Amino acid sequence: MWSLRQTLAPTVEPVTLEELKDHLRGVSTADEDALLQSYLCVAREAVEVEEVSRALLTQTLELRLDGWPWSHRVGIYSRGIRLPRPPLQSVSSIAYIDANGATQTLDAALYTVDPYVEPGRIVPAYGVAWPNLRAVHACVTVTYVAGWTDRGKVPERIRHAIKLLAGELYENREAATAEAALARIPTYEHLLISTRCVYDFGRDCR
Repeated sequence: MWSLRQTLAPTVEPVTLEELKDHLRGVSTADEDALLQSYLCVAREAVEVEEVSRALLTQTLELRLDGWPWSHRVGIYSRGIRLPRPPLQSVSSIAYIDANGATQTLDAALYTVDPYVEPGRIVPAYGVAWPNLRAVHACVTVTYVAGWTDRGKVPERIRHAIKLLAGELYENREAATAEAALARIPTYEHLLISTRCVYDFGRDCR
């Protein structure tokens, strides 16, 4: 089993407040800036978590595993830890609980990070095997940084979808939820379908 949580959120959004106001056909008042900014945050979270399974801008994530990856298809240890929410920027640390129950940090010289595949992965260095673990839940913790480094690198399809969703939340705020808003945007699904990360983490992150 595996679990993922965000430990450090992005400091900016893929769509600026001014861009959203232009999308809303020239909303110029500053009275609702805070409300609009909150809709941008909600829209970004809905898109990255529920729709495309990507980190849109720089954020820190923590992946917890019940062991090193295991391939049931071939009955041997897989060589790679796949990291959800691409694109991967860097790996901060790999911590694990050793056979004696002590928490250790794996020396970075013992593994290689490959950010060029999608999703990114971590593999043992040449000739190195993953260390022995204590058989407890969440005995491996990978902390890493993911997301595009600036909003200009976020695909325009994703940025436009965020504007559509944030605009719908603003115009129909009594609906209250992103799910209700999405049901009224017929083009939203088509914008995002080609940008999804479709890797099956349920199969390989065990």
